Amino acid sequence: MTHTSRAPDFARRIFDRVRESRHQQDNEPWHLLILEDLIAHRGVREGFVKLLYVLRPARAYLLDAEFEDHAEHEYMEFVRECPELEREPFESVVTADYGRFESLADLFRQIGYDERVHKEESLVWMAQPRFA
Repeated sequence: MTHTSRAPDFARRIFDRVRESRHQQDNEPWHLLILEDLIAHRGVREGFVKLLYVLRPARAYLLDAEFEDHAEHEYMEFVRECPELEREPFESVVTADYGRFESLADLFRQIGYDERVHKEESLVWMAQPRFA
């Protein structure tokens, strides 16, 4: 793309935004894998946003920021409400890839922090929603 673009800076901004979005996208499955792994160890069984991005990209980023904000607060509240998580070790098949944590409380705080970072990135992109 950069070798054919008349505006290489514009192409670079697109590349950077796509790379950041892929990082966020890659990070979210870790949260799901970790939660599924925790559920499995305990024996428990259990297009709209893309269209919005095309029509109103700034609103799509705001919606994403609102989801991420809600998720961050829910994880933090969960840790506050369950002090026993501080004493429960975190062991998982994804430890080598996602991170090593002393306790489930530490793990959930990290996931909450990840959500905050995603929220802040979305708020930044609201100001320039179309690779401007």
